Amino acid sequence: MARVVVFVVGGSCAASSVHILHYGAPSPSSERCSRYVRRDRSHRSFKPPFEDTAAYLHALDPTVQYRDKHSLETCYEPLFFFRKHPAVEFHHPIDAPDSMFDRVILTEWAKPAMRGVLETISSHHSANLELTEFSLKDLKIFCNYQTPEFKPRFKLVCGTRNATCEGMRMNYIQAGQIFKEIVNASLGTPSSWDILIEDFQDLLQMLENPILEEAYLMRNHPALLALKLHSHFFMACYETLMRASLQSVFEVFKMLPYGMNDSSGHWKVRLEQHPYLWWMLHSQFTSYGDRNSEQCRYRRNYSCHKIHHLTKRTERFKWYSANDVDMLLYQYLPMSLPGLMRAMWDEGLLALFCLRLDELFTK
Repeated sequence: MARVVVFVVGGSCAASSVHILHYGAPSPSSERCSRYVRRDRSHRSFKPPFEDTAAYLHALDPTVQYRDKHSLETCYEPLFFFRKHPAVEFHHPIDAPDSMFDRVILTEWAKPAMRGVLETISSHHSANLELTEFSLKDLKIFCNYQTPEFKPRFKLVCGTRNATCEGMRMNYIQAGQIFKEIVNASLGTPSSWDILIEDFQDLLQMLENPILEEAYLMRNHPALLALKLHSHFFMACYETLMRASLQSVFEVFKMLPYGMNDSSGHWKVRLEQHPYLWWMLHSQFTSYGDRNSEQCRYRRNYSCHKIHHLTKRTERFKWYSANDVDMLLYQYLPMSLPGLMRAMWDEGLLALFCLRLDELFTK
């Protein structure tokens, strides 16, 4: 009996995104090829049963059943791929005086790849379908090294069935388990889990005990957002917040992380641990109080004024790129964006103002 593989691709669960591939049963063409090879062997000269050598070498690829023979992408097994291309990396903040905020963070290519898995799950759930059980061995990585930008894609090899509440929850749980195994395969040292960036830990906790009504928060979690879009994400939230009622704004500010009684430390105390962040906090034309509303105002000014007129006191920062500046704030306040998004979600502001944060992930 021929084996059937349902290839679930990121994006919509329309017919175009699910490919059913049959293999294992001989076809008439393969039988003709076999006779052709045997006939050549009798003449002690072997010719590939294809028109060109490239097609023949492609047929020798064990992953051939997962891709078109003319595809420029190559399919890789997860463990092999993550040993060569880790999905996480250790990062020490530029010019940081100590290792207090050293973190293991997701690479930029891993963020859209992981989000693609969650988007696939969500799109199938929207069509009242769930994915059958899957694990890391069912994950295939497709990548074309010849493109200017390194952008691997994750695809699941599994089936679909009618959705149930428990089955949909299991899809997110299994996705979280895959993400953990990806981190393990990339790190190689279990001790590095202790400094895994907090926002990604938050996403893993959400996937470990998923709430289906919060699927939007999981697939659009800021941990999976490109670093260059963090400022865009915050400004979209901040501008929406400024249009809300004072009562709603007050409630959102109360829920933000790094407040007065936060065990992770007050936001100003954390920022003062780095010379550039300290300078942005104390040496500008404005001063900041201790309230959480001031944290938002600081971040607004930080996002809008990354480039400054440099003086002798700030000459040491002249080599900082926009990416360096964004990375600093990310590592010192990693839960700032997830906390703001969660607070606005709980207060109903994302739905009230139709804020489409998911559109930022496709830029």
